Amino acid sequence: MMFTCPVCGHQIQRSNTTETFQCARCATDFNARELGLRVKYRGEYVCTQCATRGRGIWKLAGSDVIEIALYFLFCAPGVIYSVWRRSSQYHACEHCDSVDLVRTSSPKGKKLLEQNP
Repeated sequence: MMFTCPVCGHQIQRSNTTETFQCARCATDFNARELGLRVKYRGEYVCTQCATRGRGIWKLAGSDVIEIALYFLFCAPGVIYSVWRRSSQYHACEHCDSVDLVRTSSPKGKKLLEQNP
């Protein structure tokens, strides 16, 4: 992700996983959260349904069988279906496939961990 330094105008290449970064030209330090930039959370989650603690898994909407059938029968609908499936990914619990995940560092996550050690 590219970011323009407000001090010197230099283009900075920034990873979405780093919270702080520095301009190579003027050495100004920046905090991504203070600037309103997104930072991906790489920590653990806890499921509100089954209280499983983990990183979760990414699931695709739809069916593999339907996608393959559409590709073999009709090419264009297969492509459209594939694009829809990839854009409809969701983060789910590894154990029960629930989408109700909260960060372990959040107040609700800490409360769930205390109730279910």
